[in-house]
Amino acid sequence: MGASGRTYVVPDLHGRFDLLKLALSSIEKNEAGSVVFTGDYIDRGPQSREVIERLIAGPSTGWKWICLLGNHEDMLIQASQNWLKIRQWLRNGGEATLRSYGSKTGSMLDFSMVEPAHVAWMQALPLFHRDQHRVYVHAGMEEGVPLDQQSKHTLIWKRYGEGSAEGYGALHIVVSDVLRPRL
Repeated sequence: MGASGRTYVVPDLHGRFDLLKLALSSIEKNEAGSVVFTGDYIDRGPQSREVIERLIAGPSTGWKWICLLGNHEDMLIQASQNWLKIRQWLRNGGEATLRSYGSKTGSMLDFSMVEPAHVAWMQALPLFHRDQHRVYVHAGMEEGVPLDQQSKHTLIWKRYGEGSAEGYGALHIVVSDVLRPRL
């Protein structure tokens, strides 16, 4: 953890490098701490490649970054391992990602343009991060299921119902769209 012990959360970026730069500019005005990125760095927006390159480059001195896997990175990983899954990824914003890597058409034929090192980085991303007060995850968790036994599908795809106040024991759950307090 950084010197101040503060933790900042950056949710879905979806290929918006401008939003990543804006978030980091605002966060890094403070005393060094931790930044948890909750996944969905790619797809939909025009600069997925730039987002991934910046995250791979890592933080400035004194800061700690934790980058988690989101469902969009997982779709890209699945597409890289099984050509039958490429269409699903493309329908969910993958065309924009391919264009950010230099594709003129955003078609499945251009998948090879995605840098293997970027796919490998995504494959190595953790599914969750836990600190003293919170569990950070892209989508959600199943209460009562031990942390190390949570399914990947739940962690990257779960949707909470409106007004849900699920927690994880005494810990808050921080997901891409909202902080889930334990009442």
